[in-house]
This record gives sequence, C-alpha cells and structure tokens, in this order.
Amino acid sequence: MTRVLLACIAMSGNQYVLYERDGAWAFPQGELRAGEVVPDAMRRVVEEWTGTRAPKLELVDLLSAPDALTLVYRAMLTEEPQDSPRRVNRMELPEKVGLLAGKHVEEALKTSLAYKLTRA
Repeated sequence: MTRVLLACIAMSGNQYVLYERDGAWAFPQGELRAGEVVPDAMRRVVEEWTGTRAPKLELVDLLSAPDALTLVYRAMLTEEPQDSPRRVNRMELPEKVGLLAGKHVEEALKTSLAYKLTRA
C-alpha cells in the first residue's frame, strides 16, 4: 500500500508559519494513519505542530512518488500558533521547507481554486 504523507502550508494572515525541526525549517507535516480520513488527519497534524485548530483547510496540490503520495493542504490559522514559530512573508520562503521546495509552495497556491476565485 502506498504511504500517504501530509504537508500543510500553514498561514497566519499573509505570513507563512514555519517550525524548526532537525536544523531545518518546515511546515507542519505528517502521515496518514490506518483508519483515518484525510481531513481529520490534516487537522490532527496542524494541531500537533501549531497547538491550534485550522478551521479552513484547502487541498492545493498532490505530489506523486514511487513510494508515497503527498497531499499538500493550506491551513488558515485563526488562533496564534504556540512555540513561537518563525513567520515568513510571502515570496521570502527558504529554498527548501520540509517536504516542499519554496518555489513549489507559491506555485501550488497560485493554481488553487481559492486563489483563482479571489483574483477574478
């Protein structure tokens, strides 16, 4: 069975919310557990990393590899994240952010339906 990885582009307002893990910056990420449905799993991952709930989740991309499928969501945080995360303005992302490349994040968001509707 293919592993399903979850990556979450966490945002507070117009800023990205990043966390330092093992000497590198990352968005909240995790793995789908047996018996979990994807939206519940993504909410769990966001809450584990940020200490908050993400009332608005949007699937913005999926990445396929031979050994895993990565679902990329955007989470709009409405509460202040815990553990003093690093906030990064748009277009100032590091080259690599956990499972994602910084440039890929912006491209995924630009092609999302919500982005297209706000620009219409």
